[in-house]
Amino acid sequence: MKKDKKLIVVGAGASGLYAARELSAAGYQITVLEARDRIGGRIYTRREAFCPAPIEMGAEFIHGKSPELFDLVRQAGLLMYDVTERHWFLSDGQLLKSHEFGEKLDELMDQLKTRKKDVTFREFLDSFRSNREFRLASSVATKFVEGFHAASIDRIGVNGLVKINDEAEKIEGARSFRINNGYHQIIDFLYRDLIRAQADIRLSAIVKEIRWRKGKVRVLYETDRAEELIEADQVIVTLPLGVLQQKPGVRGAVHFVPELPATKQWALHHLIMGQALKITLLFRERFWEQLKRGRSKSRVDFSEMTFMHHTEVPFSTWWTQLPVRAPLLVGWVGGPAAEVCAEDGETSILKHSISSLARMLNMRPRKVHDELESWFVHDWQADSFSRGAYSYLPVHGLKAQRALIEPLDSTVFFAGEATAVGHVGTVHGAIVSAKRVADQLRTK
Repeated sequence: MKKDKKLIVVGAGASGLYAARELSAAGYQITVLEARDRIGGRIYTRREAFCPAPIEMGAEFIHGKSPELFDLVRQAGLLMYDVTERHWFLSDGQLLKSHEFGEKLDELMDQLKTRKKDVTFREFLDSFRSNREFRLASSVATKFVEGFHAASIDRIGVNGLVKINDEAEKIEGARSFRINNGYHQIIDFLYRDLIRAQADIRLSAIVKEIRWRKGKVRVLYETDRAEELIEADQVIVTLPLGVLQQKPGVRGAVHFVPELPATKQWALHHLIMGQALKITLLFRERFWEQLKRGRSKSRVDFSEMTFMHHTEVPFSTWWTQLPVRAPLLVGWVGGPAAEVCAEDGETSILKHSISSLARMLNMRPRKVHDELESWFVHDWQADSFSRGAYSYLPVHGLKAQRALIEPLDSTVFFAGEATAVGHVGTVHGAIVSAKRVADQLRTK
């Protein structure tokens, strides 16, 4: 037991809280510094009295059967349900169901493994232009990479995608689950354990400087009242990549003294913070369940829709709360299109989302708007304490990731989804990274 060891954890998202919990149980004296006035980071569940389901402003799904996250759900006594099936895909007026577009996507993505040289996904797609099936497969793959990975296909690297796909296969990553009554229950569970362990959790504490040498750290942070200084033996930094990339002086940015080594700085600025927008539309009733689309054998009943994807609209992915029936539709756009939709603020986001949904449902935008009761959006790119949705790997991104996760003199450690090799952009990746650091510290 390390009862004499003091540890500072910067960030109270999933990674920070999990690491703090693990190391508190190992005997460390823990102080958690969180810039926001709430815990959870990019897990942000809102509950409205007039809404029958939780509104997830950030993370919503569990992707695959991650042992670490599944074990945490079990420990917390939470219920979750499978939302894997019932994907529909619209492209060039053609309607495909899960197995049809899934097969096309899988065939193309399997080709990634044949590429020994790391190139951008755009360069990879260009090599298939002579294939007559290219057009549909390419549009499916492009929307998937831009949407799921919040990435630009001009920058994301194929080797990083191969690693992610390989790791996803190990945990049945094609399956998706939703936690009943909201993702924030995971955060609440970790928080309660930390309170019982008498950890010191300070909110609205914006870290400005981390001054370090082997075996000693001094962290300067500001609150609404003043600047404060805290000392410890070690520090775990779990801030989002987008925040770590900011220059000192920008709100939320952290100044390291001495400066991080050149390899660490290269890693931080080589990796990319992806952009995504998510909007939840609350309607008076589930009007879409009365709609049908297509002809004869391809005719679909929207009452059974879980996910729908469209290649020709800004908000290209939508989902319902099925199997829970609630008057909520969630719209999603990732990659460069997300930046365009957010250019003029939240009003612009709403306009783009309604026009996209209307086209997908074959309705007039005014009719969709008339059914609207309320709407919810959080622009993570504009959020000073996230600066984006989640990270992705450019060409040679795996090398940068491995450089980032190396601790500095067994004193400064980095965790968070951006450091999770093979699991970037996921909550389970954040937790896996926290477990990695906790294991490193327990062995010191």
